[in-house]
Amino acid sequence: GYDILSQAMGGIMSLTGQEGDPPTRTGNAIGDVLGGMNLVIGILTALIGVPVLFLFAAIAGFTPSVTRASIMVALMILAQLFEKEYDPPTALSFAALTMLLANPMVITSVSFQLSLGCVAGIQLFSNGIREWLDDKLGRSKGLCGKAKKWFSSSISVTLGAMSLTTPLCAWYFGTVSLIGILTNLLTLWIVTLIFNGLVAVCLISLLSMKAAGALAWLVGWMIRLALCIAKLFASFPLAAVYTRSVYIVVWLIFVYLLLAVFLISYKKKPGILIGCATLGLCLALMASWLEPLGNDLRVTVLDVGQGQSILLQSRGNTVLVDCGGDDDENTADLVAETLLSQGITRLDAVILTHCDSDHAGGLPYLLTRVNTDAVFYPSTESIALENQCVYPVSEDLQMTFGNTEIRIFGPIFVTESNENSLCILFTFEDCDILITGDRGNFGESMLLQYHDLPDVELLIAGHHGSKHSTSEDLLDVVRPEYIFVSAGAGNRYGHPAQEMLDRAAKYGCAVYRTDIHGTLTFRR
Repeated sequence: GYDILSQAMGGIMSLTGQEGDPPTRTGNAIGDVLGGMNLVIGILTALIGVPVLFLFAAIAGFTPSVTRASIMVALMILAQLFEKEYDPPTALSFAALTMLLANPMVITSVSFQLSLGCVAGIQLFSNGIREWLDDKLGRSKGLCGKAKKWFSSSISVTLGAMSLTTPLCAWYFGTVSLIGILTNLLTLWIVTLIFNGLVAVCLISLLSMKAAGALAWLVGWMIRLALCIAKLFASFPLAAVYTRSVYIVVWLIFVYLLLAVFLISYKKKPGILIGCATLGLCLALMASWLEPLGNDLRVTVLDVGQGQSILLQSRGNTVLVDCGGDDDENTADLVAETLLSQGITRLDAVILTHCDSDHAGGLPYLLTRVNTDAVFYPSTESIALENQCVYPVSEDLQMTFGNTEIRIFGPIFVTESNENSLCILFTFEDCDILITGDRGNFGESMLLQYHDLPDVELLIAGHHGSKHSTSEDLLDVVRPEYIFVSAGAGNRYGHPAQEMLDRAAKYGCAVYRTDIHGTLTFRR
């Protein structure tokens, strides 16, 4: 507002002889008055604006992004007051330096890094992108010209911000947004209206609470609209790609190498950059989707901490066994991103060995992102899932996918207990994998008593490697070549127990652990 008023005063001063033509006495007088008003307004803006900015940052908890923005706006106000040129890169550098001097550890904050990266990317690249888009779209007058200007400005700001924040999002969150450009294009104008509306609500509330309430109702619906658009676009296939796939990581590195070559090139051709990046993405997605199909049998024990989540895959069919870990939402995100990275949006089935949180807590969150045809769980327990086909298992079941067979061994008691964990035998031709859930020695003995088990290539250690599971009796019958243990690093239970590891060594089993080796994959 101060800037607009200054421009208006400049226009009046030019009409009264302060600019251009030789000044008149009247023009000088009016110019002096306006100049004085300009100075007074500048002082008032600084006296009111800077403290308000500080108060706003304090209310927000001095979060890095808000603090950075407040410092930069304060510098803009002071630059206009002292009639100095405001240089955005200098202001950004000063804000970052001030924050680092106040708290050097802020450099480790993801919010600080994203905030600086966003603004720096806009400063570095947005103008060039906008000029290129303006040139390609052509210049027009009237409504069409305004639409083109809005389009190029929105796209250039979004791409500029993403240029430096994308690697940070990939590193910290394992996500690369592809739909962000379109989402911003449709929501940025709403966000501007929301911000202005909130300011108006605060001001109007000083005069009339009813009028402020009516405006707040309208602003509330604008907020709902923005959230609805974001949620809708986030649900689209390929709204984002994930660094769970090594091919996406390679593609991202490739894109930034292309960008570096583009920036140092004498003749810059953005079309070639965009085309190569798009082609590289298509190849990365194809490789991510096709690689799992190259294995007749594939078992993935995800590193979810102290919990268990296992993917059983065979020739395009995927079954999830358990979905729990240290954190329910993080576990669900890990499973979902692993599946979506492979182009899998629907599971053939989910099998819960039992319903403890470390085995089932993440499932409700997962099912908001990935669908399934059926959920199986022990009939001795209960689970609440909305709009899902759930099947309590009280006796043995069998599922067949081509040459692949999944046998589910039901509970042995009528009361809830770890010993009632469902057990799964996953078989493809002559390769067998056994999962025993949280069954202990007694539950394993009951499994051996009522079922004839084959020699297995892979055994998922029972109860995360507890000393009371994976007994000698079980090892003596199934004779596994490999044992995978799903356990969290430094867990308070001491899993996997040394007793279990000693039994595995006695039978010559190769043991791999998620707490040491991360996510484990077995292929045939």
